[in-house]
Amino acid sequence: MKQRVALAVFPALLLAACGDSVNPFTQQGTPIGGEPPGELLAITASNAGTVAALAFTTGAFSLSSVGIADSVGGSIGNNGAPLKPGVTEIARGRLPELIASAPFGPIVQGCAISGTVSISGDLADPTTLAAGDSVTLQFENCNDGFGETLNGRFETAIQQFTPGAVNPEDYVLRASVVLVNLQIDIANLSTVSNGDVGVIVDYSVPEEIAASADGNSLTVDSGGRSDTLSNYSSGERIVLADGILNFTLELRGTLASTTLDLPVRFTTPVPITGIVGERASAGELLINGNNSSVRLVVLSVTDVRLDIDNNGDGEIDISIESSWDALLESAG
Repeated sequence: MKQRVALAVFPALLLAACGDSVNPFTQQGTPIGGEPPGELLAITASNAGTVAALAFTTGAFSLSSVGIADSVGGSIGNNGAPLKPGVTEIARGRLPELIASAPFGPIVQGCAISGTVSISGDLADPTTLAAGDSVTLQFENCNDGFGETLNGRFETAIQQFTPGAVNPEDYVLRASVVLVNLQIDIANLSTVSNGDVGVIVDYSVPEEIAASADGNSLTVDSGGRSDTLSNYSSGERIVLADGILNFTLELRGTLASTTLDLPVRFTTPVPITGIVGERASAGELLINGNNSSVRLVVLSVTDVRLDIDNNGDGEIDISIESSWDALLESAG
């Protein structure tokens, strides 16, 4: 159940709702969000909606790497037994039986619907993962039937893989990832990513999934726009309670965009929460600029409010109510 939920939720973040991510493996000595990159953008009523939408969507997008990295862990982790579905055909438990030695590959596999994925790497033991292992995925129009098509390269260096003591699928995976022209097409959204991501996926707690992504720099190009996150961290926790899957999301980082004249910094003073499959229904995202800020307040699954402080005195100067649809459209 957990793995099917993770598969469904991570891509959905790109289109719907979304980290201070609790990531014990984040860059030591570097505050999440980084030091101010020189001058920041002055946030006003005219640009607050665009600023909030870009920070929200770009921060949420950084979690897209979690599902791909998780497919690597799910493929190799249980001695070839049937495992969770993942982003590619490698997550059918087929990879171990194809690997005769290390280093291995490239092994070219067909994706479930169309396209291929070329798999190569270096494993100390072909039946499991361990610190120091590496796996590289090269996607060519890979459509595995999960609503997305992948192209480009995904390089994974394993830092930790700890199977559950009772159920090996209840594992903890920590990996360093490099994205090289990784293109993800979902519905009418096409993005190309380059950069570094530190990924953690934790299935060790019953009825719960925890995941995070953090890194030094991640550039996302989409629709003629280029957005770059620096010193960023995003986190998600999914909990099953009374038959309902609830999510909690937190985002932090510095965002520079070709849509904005100068960078901004963002964090989640109140975690963003909701039900899986729906947009967020509560929480706050605070974006800081040059002696100014905008606070995105989530009112419901349909409505949000922008509280703007345009002079840095800590007081709200303008409040603008909007819908989720209108806000996300302003990101372009």
